[in-house]
Amino acid sequence: MKIVFLLDRFLPYRGGIPVRAYKIAKGLTERGHEAIVYTASHPKAPQVERIDGIEVRRYNFIGKGHSPFDRLLKAPYGPLMPRLFMLPGDKQIQDVDIVQSFMFMSFVTLIAASLKLARKKVFVLAPYCPPDYRGIPGFSTHKSLVLYRLTLGMAILRYADFHITETNRETNNLIYGFGVRPNKIQVIPDGIDTEKFKQLPDSVTFKEEYKIDPNLKVILFVGFPLERKGLPHILLSMNSVLKKIEDAILLIVGPKPENAHFMLKNFASSIVRKHTVVTGYVNERSLLSAYSASDVFVLPSLVEGFGRVIVEAAAAGLPIVCTRTGVAPDIVTHGENGLIVRYGSVDQISGAIIRVLMNDNFKKESEKRRDLIWKNYDHRKEIDQYEKAYLRLIR
Repeated sequence: MKIVFLLDRFLPYRGGIPVRAYKIAKGLTERGHEAIVYTASHPKAPQVERIDGIEVRRYNFIGKGHSPFDRLLKAPYGPLMPRLFMLPGDKQIQDVDIVQSFMFMSFVTLIAASLKLARKKVFVLAPYCPPDYRGIPGFSTHKSLVLYRLTLGMAILRYADFHITETNRETNNLIYGFGVRPNKIQVIPDGIDTEKFKQLPDSVTFKEEYKIDPNLKVILFVGFPLERKGLPHILLSMNSVLKKIEDAILLIVGPKPENAHFMLKNFASSIVRKHTVVTGYVNERSLLSAYSASDVFVLPSLVEGFGRVIVEAAAAGLPIVCTRTGVAPDIVTHGENGLIVRYGSVDQISGAIIRVLMNDNFKKESEKRRDLIWKNYDHRKEIDQYEKAYLRLIR
């Protein structure tokens, strides 16, 4: 089987879609299938190369989203790669079985649809279509984006042969918000390497490295320190948390530590700053140690396409405080293994953190559910499901 992946970005770019596409392509390549990626150029990567058996072809692009002209080009969303207009006539496409694209509001998805139209290829779309995207400033209000979403974007969603979603919430939005038929949709969650979560590293070394008292209750945030991730609201909520639980500490793990320090300066009181540790980016083992060292995971985001870190926290047996976005409703049962809060509600966030830390039942229930997470969100199962879906479509 030969699969073409059309992507706005691919490795060495980071982010949910590039990483997931790499994982799927690599998994299928290891099973004897052929994967080719067409994507935007990267300043530190060659135009053509092989990454773990995956053929990668990069194209120069226009539209970086900074100038007024670029903003007009955001309908469809993403970088424009003019040379991809020639792809339907490329001989390399002749024997392709599946064309897979990500993001229905994307230039590369237009190209994927044209390959179905011109070359009769099976067009599979992972649309990244959560209901929450309407709340993202700019993304939901820019006139060109709204027009595209209601016209060509809607047509592309219905034109695709098959949709692969990551969550039940996204599936429901496709059906009830965009009129896609249920029999054209399959939920395949983003998987993790669950084996690494079955025996977490000891937290002692991690706590020693970051000078965290082993007796403190650790509140963990993992991700980019952005407003839409809810970090300012966590910092504001910590005032109330520390009044109730003096031996609590906030642990912020992720890239861009300068952003975290900026938010600490602008949103945190002096007492909260004293009870906060910022690690910056950490390697995989240190991240696993951070999960092991923590007592509750908090991610009160405005929007998550999926929310991989929520799965990781659940796989580590942590109770979770989060908003009803991305994968959270599929994993978190309010009042049992975590609490659902409203985005921006500092009172709800602080109340939820306090409640979880003062009630051992949340931790016990989260530990019980680890087996279920390991079973349903394993990356090997993800590749199995993709392979079976593709083979079924080309029969």
